[in-house]
Amino acid sequence: MGENISVTKIKHLEKFMQNIPLNIFFKDTECKYIYASEICKNLNKHGDDWTIYGKTDLEIQPFPELGRQYYEEDKKLIQNGGSLCYTSVFPMEDKDYYYEIKKQAVADDNGNIIGIVGTVTDVTELMTMRNKMEEYYMTDPLTGLYNRKYLEAWKKVEAPIYPISFISCDCNELKHINDTYGHEYGDQLLCFVGELFRTYLPKNCCAIREGGDEFLIICNDTSEVKAKEIVDNLVNKAKHLYVKGHKLSIAYGMVTMNEENYDFNEAHRIADCRMYEAKRAMKKLQNQS
Repeated sequence: MGENISVTKIKHLEKFMQNIPLNIFFKDTECKYIYASEICKNLNKHGDDWTIYGKTDLEIQPFPELGRQYYEEDKKLIQNGGSLCYTSVFPMEDKDYYYEIKKQAVADDNGNIIGIVGTVTDVTELMTMRNKMEEYYMTDPLTGLYNRKYLEAWKKVEAPIYPISFISCDCNELKHINDTYGHEYGDQLLCFVGELFRTYLPKNCCAIREGGDEFLIICNDTSEVKAKEIVDNLVNKAKHLYVKGHKLSIAYGMVTMNEENYDFNEAHRIADCRMYEAKRAMKKLQNQS
């Protein structure tokens, strides 16, 4: 009779676990799943007979890098104890999904670690909203390019891929167009610059509006030769853009740095100096014609 009561209690406990309003998992000392609620069971891509129980994240995760990360974390928790909390992104076909993962080592009454308990919380909506707010906060509304807030954030967390090239840019006709035709057409010119950069810059480059008609392009993994090709392409594409009969004219100055000599402030200064040299040369050529 007592045994039947115990079996009933265990079955009830299983039902409680299945209906708990939280996605939870347990792992043993070999980092293998011994229990998982619905969000973990959704990893099942192998048919009804397949189960994640008795398997590690190395075997079940659809993203191998995440599988290795989770497995290595589990091993450290089993060895050293403690807890972890972080957010992982899962790039699915329709959109990116974000999950907050919490893990904690569990010890018995003698202090011996017997496994891991963890929770998984879907924070996709929160992270999507946060990403949109950050994008809005760091994007120039007129040109659609990044703004100075983005540049300041980038400098704090920068991880350059060398060689890295910086291209300083300045529009040549903005003041004339503003004074002659009004700021509406000056804004149109700046919009053309934004469209030019968004359309024709490679994916490893980001364009930033620093203020007025001044822009900075940061190009990771870009040699001096490649940076010149990028500038030449921008100049060529701008030939087809006009505002009130004035061709879009931009002065460029660039510098390329390697790991041995990298200094953002110095790179910015050199690129600016070369841009102003180009601007003076363009103005002199225009006066001669």
